[in-house]
Amino acid sequence: MKTLIIGGGASGLYLGSLLSDAAVLERGIPGRKLSMTGGGRCNYTHSGSVEELLPHFHGNRQFVKKVLYNHRPEDITAYLESLGVRTKEEEGGKRYAASDDAEEIVKALSSRCRIIPGKALSVESRDGLFLVRTDEGSLEAGSIVIASGGASFPSTGSDGSGYSLASSLGHRIITPRPALSQLRLSESLREAEGVSANVRLKAGKRTTEGSVIVTKTGLSGPAALDISREMPGELMVTFLEDLSLEGPKLVKNSVPLPPRLTEALLGELSYKKCGNLSKKERGYIEERLCRFRVHAEPVAKSAMVTAGGVNTKEINAPSMESKLVKNLYFIGEIVDVDADSGGYNLTWAFSSAYSAFKAITGR
Repeated sequence: MKTLIIGGGASGLYLGSLLSDAAVLERGIPGRKLSMTGGGRCNYTHSGSVEELLPHFHGNRQFVKKVLYNHRPEDITAYLESLGVRTKEEEGGKRYAASDDAEEIVKALSSRCRIIPGKALSVESRDGLFLVRTDEGSLEAGSIVIASGGASFPSTGSDGSGYSLASSLGHRIITPRPALSQLRLSESLREAEGVSANVRLKAGKRTTEGSVIVTKTGLSGPAALDISREMPGELMVTFLEDLSLEGPKLVKNSVPLPPRLTEALLGELSYKKCGNLSKKERGYIEERLCRFRVHAEPVAKSAMVTAGGVNTKEINAPSMESKLVKNLYFIGEIVDVDADSGGYNLTWAFSSAYSAFKAITGR
């Protein structure tokens, strides 16, 4: 075959749907992780110019910029709609299938792919061809595209196996680590489990704002996910910018937070009347609600994407072809590029896939 794509995730299916003389090697259910994104709704991209999207990406932004300009968010939408997927834009610029069903996008892409079952065990470059040994036999191809994802959600196929394939072909791997994951806090707020609130999170030089959801062991929700790549380390949570604790009301009834969250943070003090608070107690309340400091760690098994991966210095942009091995390409999450939540990671998956398509076909 002309091209073998290793991995039937978002990037692999997108490329497979574009190439006429290619096959996608996938050991499990194609597009399984894609079907889970956005709570099963699939926030497939984010509207806006490339320049507006770039601040949401991490890694080599100049590299990312060249790839995104090759296939912009509006191009992704136009292609999906050409496959019969009606789309819509929601507040904030997030784009979804109009049906709110991620499976519609998975089916639209996979229906145009030739999918071969199996797992790649090794890849060798030999006499201008690639020999791929799989658990189902051996395959030969003129071009190889490694689209096997990162190390997040191993049950969906993203088990990090692509890193060993890339390494065997001479590529350096930037140490993978969880990104877009839940946070485990050194102090549990489990009494408020399930409560959501809008907060500001700060870790080192990074700040995120948005909603969080209290879990048994820590925090989830968009703001927590977006700052998780900075963990482990100290996290400062600002639940409130300022406080007004005056009069006869109980503290928990004066603070504009869900009562269960206030109680989890303040304990017995939440039942005290504001007018009876001592100076020391006021200071403690301010620290807990305005500058809540805890140690936080990412929950690896909950990570939606992986930071790290194949070094972008060893990949040509925008073609996604290896600088070390001719006709070898890397697309999607296996590359050392990750982004905030909001459709940015899928934008990268689809744009990098299209860039490889252009390079492989010479278009």
